[in-house]
Amino acid sequence: MLGSIRSLKNSSVVVFLLMIFVSGQASLLRADEYVTCESKNDRRSYCNVSGIRDSNIELDRKLSKSPCIAEQTWGTDSRGIWVDGGCRAEFRVTRRYSSHGGSWGGHKHKDLEYEREKLELEQERLEFEKEKAKHEAATAQAPDVCPKGFRPGRCEKRERKKGCKDMRTERGLGCRTN
Repeated sequence: MLGSIRSLKNSSVVVFLLMIFVSGQASLLRADEYVTCESKNDRRSYCNVSGIRDSNIELDRKLSKSPCIAEQTWGTDSRGIWVDGGCRAEFRVTRRYSSHGGSWGGHKHKDLEYEREKLELEQERLEFEKEKAKHEAATAQAPDVCPKGFRPGRCEKRERKKGCKDMRTERGLGCRTN
């Protein structure tokens, strides 16, 4: 039993370290890009940003005399960044992964999320196994049946579940065991 608890502790440490590694990798995968977008003739224009759902867009530098106000003269939607009313600006696109090809392009960020979820589930499973082992160790010490004999005082709930009965004696209440 002690060996299995030690292996559970070691497994928990490994899972914890892997989670730190994966979350560290995710932060290393951030890559900033800059997109210049301008409204021509005070009309709405779009600048395509691939993977916009996995990106954070911020106005980095205003380049026009016209105002660039979030959700009024610039914003984002599923098509990309839009600008309107003469706004011309440089926008910073922060991604969770690099889209320049390479080893972290494409759907690698999804794989990373999947691996992180697997590690979290494994950690939960190990915690459950650890608690289960503790419970089994505690219950293994207590007999599963009512012990033979008699003891003074009322039976406890766990003793009643095992078949022990409360009884009156000359000396007062007692717990009769089989």
